[in-house]
Amino acid sequence: MTNLTVAERLGIEPFETAPRIELRSNWTEEDLQMVIRAAYRQVLGNDYIMKSDRLTSAESLLRQGDLTVQDFVRAIALSELYRQKFFYSSQQIRFIELNYKHLLGRAPYDESEIADHVDLYAKKGYAAEINSYIDSNEYEDNFGYNIVPYYRGFTSQLGQKTVGYNRIFQLYRGYANSDRAQTSSNLAKLTREIAQNLPSSIPVSTSVTLRREDPDRIQKLVAAAVQRTKSTAPSYTRIDPTLERQCQEQAELIKKLQQQLAQLRPTAALGEAWTNKWQSYSPPTTPESSMALGTPAQNPATPGQSVSYIEWQQLAQKQTETIAALQQQIAQARSLAAIGEARLNKWRSRTFSG
Repeated sequence: MTNLTVAERLGIEPFETAPRIELRSNWTEEDLQMVIRAAYRQVLGNDYIMKSDRLTSAESLLRQGDLTVQDFVRAIALSELYRQKFFYSSQQIRFIELNYKHLLGRAPYDESEIADHVDLYAKKGYAAEINSYIDSNEYEDNFGYNIVPYYRGFTSQLGQKTVGYNRIFQLYRGYANSDRAQTSSNLAKLTREIAQNLPSSIPVSTSVTLRREDPDRIQKLVAAAVQRTKSTAPSYTRIDPTLERQCQEQAELIKKLQQQLAQLRPTAALGEAWTNKWQSYSPPTTPESSMALGTPAQNPATPGQSVSYIEWQQLAQKQTETIAALQQQIAQARSLAAIGEARLNKWRSRTFSG
């Protein structure tokens, strides 16, 4: 087992301390719901799932004992939901990487594993590709019929290649992250290392970096603004709490809009191929302070106002402009995404009807 201090620094502490999820013979409804949640989280790469997306029929069969946990995992991976999240919008190599991660709990070791699955899909199709992981001896040896798959690459195990430890960190980016929220989430992560038979680097977890380098950022910014006001204008040391709260709320809204835009990009890019109207939908070029809470810019004060009040007011205005620009980009991306989705549906009907 990894030292917990090291596990926290690498961002894998939740997996080091969490028990394996198994549906035992004397299960309760609470146990069943825990298994169902864990299966969705693992197979769907920790991506958010709406109530309407849940596989209610498969859940019911699992509850009645007509499906094992292994069968339920298979049902999720073969579902249209899994295809929409990871198959239609991803490169083929990326799709295979995610199948290894979601279904076997590890990264692919070498080029031969990738090549075998590329060949299998080309000859036998989607279902054969998914079943090859779940019906494998590796799956049976590690998870059996009733254990939910989990990430195994973080610890040394029998038969595991050393290179697998490094490579899982290229696919795993923190317990609170998801496989669709990562930068360039539809692009393969291990192409160069696998092709050249090189080990992968281990990037520091994003959550750990933020916790170590930038703890209590908002409180520090507010304290710094108050201190500057005290030293320059003793009569006006109070920051408007309403304005401060507005900046914080707008910063959260900007983050949510950026996430929405990132999720629309893959399908919208496909729509561009048919319309030639796609443009870069990256957020507009603005100072960093408009993307988050930031540090208000230094500007001269007018009589009757503190410097900090003007700075926060300018920050709020910049955030408002950024929100408007992002909302416009999302609207444009949605129209292109609709075109891309229509083309995907047409392609799917041709592919799976043939």
